Parts: sequence; structure tokens; C-alpha cells
Amino acid sequence: MLATRDIPLLVMPRMRRLVEENLPWRDLVDRRNITPVTLAADRPYQLDEYLTIEPIPVPHRDEHSETVAFRIVGPEHSLLFLPDIDSWEDLDATGRSIEDFIASVDVALLDGTFLDGEELGGRNMAAIPHPTIRYTLDRLAALPQAEQEKVRFIHLNHTNRAESLDLPVVREGEIYPL
Repeated sequence: MLATRDIPLLVMPRMRRLVEENLPWRDLVDRRNITPVTLAADRPYQLDEYLTIEPIPVPHRDEHSETVAFRIVGPEHSLLFLPDIDSWEDLDATGRSIEDFIASVDVALLDGTFLDGEELGGRNMAAIPHPTIRYTLDRLAALPQAEQEKVRFIHLNHTNRAESLDLPVVREGEIYPL
């Protein structure tokens, strides 16, 4: 951040407070290296003439700030970026579903932290909530094939074996043009 000036930092309200009230980020705000710009949940924000982002609150730990997914809309395509969530059922409880989000985009990058419940060698997976890749694939199995093909998993834990299997994970160099 050396010699930067007024670089916009797009944040949700609680994250803005965290940045403005806590070191070392507060120094960056005070020196005007960064300028927090508050986003509103479920409201599109125009990044430039081509790209719009929409923060979508999702249920996750939220101990320091909100957790959001982003719907990113470009001139030709759209993408859902949802790297962290506790469970699809918690999302359902908000009146939304992962199936509806997938239907609303061309590509869905979803939380793939864990492949399955056996991954952590007996640890209680309820203490580390994330829907597993296998669970998500089972849940989405009833969707039409075209909808299933939109899904790619990201945010893989270092113990996750999904990349070595024939599963829809984002691989190095894979690009999704908007």
C-alpha cells in the first residue's frame, strides 16, 4: 500500500467498522491509502460500465464481519462466487436456495472445503461446518444436467482429495470470462 491513494475497499457494514476501528487497517484508512465503500446486501454495485457485483449474505460463522457470496454480472455472462457457507439448509432457512442461485447464473463457484465427512480422520465435522462436495453433489443431482454443469468447487481444504478425482473443481488456469 506504499504511496497508494484512495483505493476503494468494497466492504459490508460490519467489515467497514472492523477496518476503520482496528490496526493495522485503521492506519490505511487514516492515511487515505484505502477508502472504504459500504456495500448493501442484495443491492447491485456497478464496478464499471461492464461489471456489476451483488453481495448476498450467507450463513457462516460471522464472528468478525458478515459473510457474503457475490453474484458478478458482466456484459455476456454471470458468476456466483460462494466460497464459504455453513450449510445449504441454513441458506434454505433464509428463504433462498443454492438451486435458485445456480439457476440465476452461468457459472457457480461453490464452497468445496471438504470432500466428505471422513476427510479429517474422526474430527467432529459439525464443529467445522461446511457442506461437503459429496453432499452438495447429491443435493444437486435432481437438477437438469445443464444446471449441474455450472457448478465448480473452490476453497478446497489442504486435506481435500477432490482435485485428484474426477470432480468439478476449479483447476489452475481455468478462466470464466464475464
